[in-house]
Formats: sequence, C-alpha cells, structure tokens
Amino acid sequence: MRISFMTFTCPNWDLKRIIRGAKDYGYDGVEIRVASGHQHGIELETGTMQRRFAKNFFKENDLEISCLSTSLTFSSSKEEERRRNVGTLREYIKLASDIGATRIRVFGGVMPPEVKREEGLSYVGESLLEAADTAKDFGISVLLETHDDFSLGVDVGKILRRVNHPNVGAVWDVMHPFFHGESIETTYSALKGYVKHTHVHDAVKAEKYGKLVQIGEGIVPIREIVKMLKRDGYAGYLSCEYWTDQGEPEVTLPKYADVLRRYIGEV
Repeated sequence: MRISFMTFTCPNWDLKRIIRGAKDYGYDGVEIRVASGHQHGIELETGTMQRRFAKNFFKENDLEISCLSTSLTFSSSKEEERRRNVGTLREYIKLASDIGATRIRVFGGVMPPEVKREEGLSYVGESLLEAADTAKDFGISVLLETHDDFSLGVDVGKILRRVNHPNVGAVWDVMHPFFHGESIETTYSALKGYVKHTHVHDAVKAEKYGKLVQIGEGIVPIREIVKMLKRDGYAGYLSCEYWTDQGEPEVTLPKYADVLRRYIGEV
C-alpha cells in the first residue's frame, strides 16, 4: 500500500518543486490534476519532449505518477457531448501512457434534471465501455470515482459490473459516500475487486455536506478504511486530496504522510 498526493495540495508548485516535496515528505507518488490551472505543466497540449521529460524525471527520482485525474463526465443527456468526452478521454489515455501513468480518474457527473437515474447509469457505463479497449491497448485503467451524483458505491459498483472490463475500475473517494449516508462496509462491498485508487481526506459535518479538515481531525473513518483495504491485499495508492485553503502544502503534506504511515503500520 502506497501514498501519494494530488496537486490540488500544491497548485502553484512546478514539477521540480512537486518532486522535491514528494521526496522530502516520504511519498511514493504524485497524482496529477489536469485542466485546473496547476503549474506542473502536464496537460493535453504538452508536447512530446515535455512528456518524455516528465516521465523520466519521475523515474529518476523513484516516484510514480499515481493517477492522472481529469474532470470528464459522461451523464449528459446529449449523446454528442458524451461522445466528445469519450474522444477526450482517449487523448488523456495517450497522455497517461506517454508520462508513465497507469490510472486515469473520471467522473459520472451531475445528472441533468431530464435524465432518469437508470438512464444516467447506462450513459456512464456505455461511455466507459467505448474507451475501454483503447485503455487496454495502452495499459491504462480508467477509474470512475465515487463523486457527484455517483457518490454511492452501490451505483458505481452497478456500472462497473455492467461494463465488466479489466481496464475499467473505481476510485474510492472515502468522503463522498460516507457523507451521503452509505456505510463504509456497504461502499466497500459494492466496490470490492474494482478499487484501484483511493482518495483520502477528512471532514466534519457542515450545513449541507462536509467541510474538509486536516487528516485525523474529522469524522471520516480513515483508519477503518485502511484496515479494510489492507486486509484484502490492496496494492494501490492512498492519495491525499486537499485544497490549499485547508493548509499550506508544507503543513498538510507531512501531516498526511505521518498519519497514513501510522495507520498502515497499525493495521
């Protein structure tokens, strides 16, 4: 079980500073968030030489790009929009391959009012299946996150069973299902066998949903989740996803690494 952090924790760091921080704080990898104005320099428009440099730079520093995180969604009622997003996903698959990443995160999204729930599940599943063989060709896993209107593990699990493709799996964002009222046991049971990446952040209850806080200061049962994953031999990443308004990276990143390493050791 390995640990990484998403670049939302350090959006103003360039690639050299990101790698130095990862090594200084004892991380195994870095999760690259694309199309969000981060300063890492890895985007669809990144050229061949820059892609090769990024891949080699991580390798030389014994670090992995744990995931390439997109904000692509597939629940639109418009078929042309879904197909366009599948095409963009194929471009991200090529980018992931070029930089040495093996995982890509996608969302189901927020379902429009005119889309019934079963329709939305079908739209997402069909879209993922369209890109699945491309992902297989490049050795990439496309991972649907428990997020937005697809926060429940039971819904994501239903989609993945329908898709039934070895290169399509799940990102378990541990906060979203929990604050939508789904127990961690129910979530994990629904996603068991599909989880290839895990987003970890802590939160407290807020008026509408959850408010992010530093790890160990909230109510998300992270230690129990780590125990579940480790018990079944999970070999993927626990990836820190915080924003800078929850703390500067020099504070957040070492704290997260220390707490997660302790949890992993305890179980």
